[in-house]
This record gives sequence, C-alpha cells and structure tokens, in this order.
Amino acid sequence: MIDRRHLCFATETNNDAAWPVWHTWAWLTVPACVRLDELHVLLHGAGVDHRYWDWPIEPQRYSYVSWAAERGIATLNIDRIGCGHSSRPPGADVTVAAQAHALAQVIDTVRVGRDGMPSFSRFVLVGHSIGSVVCGSTAATYGGVDAVVLTGYLPVDGTVEMGDELFDFAFVPALDAMPQLRGLVDDDYLVARDGLGVDELRYWATQTDPEIMAFELLIKGPATKAELRDAAIVGPLIRTVTTPTLGLVGQHDALLIDGGLGEADTRATVRRVAQGVGQNFEFVVISDAGHMLNLHRNAHQTFRAIERWLEQ
Repeated sequence: MIDRRHLCFATETNNDAAWPVWHTWAWLTVPACVRLDELHVLLHGAGVDHRYWDWPIEPQRYSYVSWAAERGIATLNIDRIGCGHSSRPPGADVTVAAQAHALAQVIDTVRVGRDGMPSFSRFVLVGHSIGSVVCGSTAATYGGVDAVVLTGYLPVDGTVEMGDELFDFAFVPALDAMPQLRGLVDDDYLVARDGLGVDELRYWATQTDPEIMAFELLIKGPATKAELRDAAIVGPLIRTVTTPTLGLVGQHDALLIDGGLGEADTRATVRRVAQGVGQNFEFVVISDAGHMLNLHRNAHQTFRAIERWLEQ
C-alpha cells in the first residue's frame, strides 16, 4: 500500500519579513516497495500549485507522483510559498532567495525524519519554471542535495526589466482577476491573463488536450512580482551549482527561445546555454512539447528522461 501524508513545515524567514515564520504544505508519497533510498522533492512553477506534479485528470498520463510511485520512488510534492495551501505573506517578501531558504529548511527537516516519517539519504530537487529557479538557487546557495532537475528553465543571463516585461505582458493583478483572493494576497501578487495557457507561449498544440488546458486555467493561482523579477536575473547564480544538474526543456518552449538570435526552437537555445555552464550540467530537449511539459500528451517522455539521467 502506498503511504500518502499531508505535511506542514514551519520555516523561519531569512530577512525582516512581516511574517517571521512561513508554513510550507507538502504531500509525501512513499511506495509500498521503495526501490531507492531517494526522495524527489517537487516544486511547481508560477500560476499553478502542487497539482502540476500530481495532475488529478488522467493521472496515469500526467501525474509524475503516480509515475514515480509505480517505480518505487518516493516524492515530496510542495506548494510553494504564496501558492496553494502554503503561507501567503506580503508579495514583496516572496523572493526567490527567501523561497530557497525555506526549501533548504524543509530538506533539512526531512533528512533527519520527523513524526514517524521515513528518512532519506539521497535528495533530488525537481522543479518546473520558477520552481526550477528556486531549486537551482537552493542547490547553489545551500547545497545538501545529490542531483537537480530543472524543467522548463535554462540558466540564462537576464535583467530585472525582462522580468517586468514578462508580468506586464503575461500577468494581471491577482485582486483584479480573482476577487476571491481578496484578504489572502496583496497588490504584489499576479495571476496569468485569461487565455494565455492555451496559446503557443506555454503549450504545443499538437500534443495538448483542450480539456487539460481549460482545467489548468480554472485552477490557476498567483505568483509575485518579486519572484518574477528574480527569475530573470538568477541565471548566473544557478550556473554555479556543482551538483549534477539536468536541464530539461520542451522543443517548442516559446518562453525560452530567443528569436532575436535566430533560434527556431530550444535545441539552438540549449547549444547557446551549454557553452556557459560546467561539465556537471547536461541538457535534454523533449520533442513536440512546449513549456508545460507535464501537461502534454507525451508527458512520459519527460518522466523517462528524468529517470534515465538519474540512473546514469
């Protein structure tokens, strides 16, 4: 029988934030027969919550948690700070550095075991998009993990202005678009514009189910201006990670391709990025996929690529 637990971790902030303690909620899934003494710590991107990694519709196709459990791999599926069930402190405090500090504390807590939960000796950070940014920043700043998987992200150079351009174009104030969030978030929280999830920015149409895209928009959640700005400039820090690191992107991820450099798809982008990282970085491009890798019909290509790389 699979052991599933809903956990809450109290973490101290690393700044003079208005909320000195944040609560991170996570879902621990431990298969009945654990094949490896290894925990995959999963962190979702902007606009979604932990369900990105444990998709409730057709989980046999889209859920990494279910896929991993069938292979004897335990997962800890996290709601990032500001999202889902986790704390939603003032948006200005929800930076990438603050989230990395919180994630490092969660890993330290799990490492020693708590409340009868099993302990693990090997930790793999697996992120998507801004979740990848937080995972990479955590590994670079605190270490303490054995491998890092960055999906939907490449550690490129950027500017704060690039982050501003992204949320001006792709996001709107959360309180305007989702009045139900009033009292839960402040003006520094944003949500994706309606319709963005069904266009070429995040999905590759030939490999996507319209019902999946519609549901993703239905359950969309917030991101903060601070983390979007940080995501644009944290590439140099993530390139300093010395842990074995996999960069895994969809071939048609329009959020990563620089058309101004003549890049037709991410294969060209990866060639450019690979020149500026260490030998511990490897890259894989998933054919016929866009940004939201787990929500494409060929999601198992992504899952198998992660498995093959880790087994090496």
